[in-house]
Amino acid sequence: MKGNIISAIFFLLFIAVFNTIFFLLCGTDNLPSVWLSYGFIHFAYLTIVMLPLFRTKEASFYLTATLYPFSITYFILELITGIVFIVLKLDSLLWPLIIQLVLWFLFMLAIFGNAWANESTSQSLETRRQDMYKFQSNRMEIKKLLTYAKSPEIRKSILECYDRLDTSNSRQTAESQTIDMEISEHISSIKRNLMAGQEEQTLPLLNILKGLIEERKVTLKYINQ
Repeated sequence: MKGNIISAIFFLLFIAVFNTIFFLLCGTDNLPSVWLSYGFIHFAYLTIVMLPLFRTKEASFYLTATLYPFSITYFILELITGIVFIVLKLDSLLWPLIIQLVLWFLFMLAIFGNAWANESTSQSLETRRQDMYKFQSNRMEIKKLLTYAKSPEIRKSILECYDRLDTSNSRQTAESQTIDMEISEHISSIKRNLMAGQEEQTLPLLNILKGLIEERKVTLKYINQ
């Protein structure tokens, strides 16, 4: 609570100082171009003050390390530009409006460009996390089959499957997704057979599983080329 009060006082300090200097030097009787620049300066400052209010679970990118520099840079450029137009006291609104709108447009372009980049990165990381989870799940399920196997031949075949999957690429693509599902289904079938003591029927399934893992490796290798 104390930190929030200190932050509020700090942010209000500029408003107080700027307005005190402005009204002491310029008074209240000013040209429209002066009031326009006055408004743009305050708007630019509010982009820094209001930035934390955009924090949501879905839009955490508003508080990434790059957005505050964007806001501060925009504010500094706008402050310099605004002060220049306040000093010049132009009769026309045209150039003050055009230049300050261009600055605002560039700022918004940087904000939304950064938001898009963060969203794309977030989606890529989530996809990668899901790929790793599926890969590790299949890998561990194959290893667990050893606890149900008694025959040395079956255990050897299970270890071969495990080694082949362990040395394959962990990523998943649209082409390999179907193969990964088949691998999961065959692992479940092998587990059921082993738990039922049907080891003779398990060996053919393990051979198929080896083939699926090899097919997966070839598919991912071909895509990566």
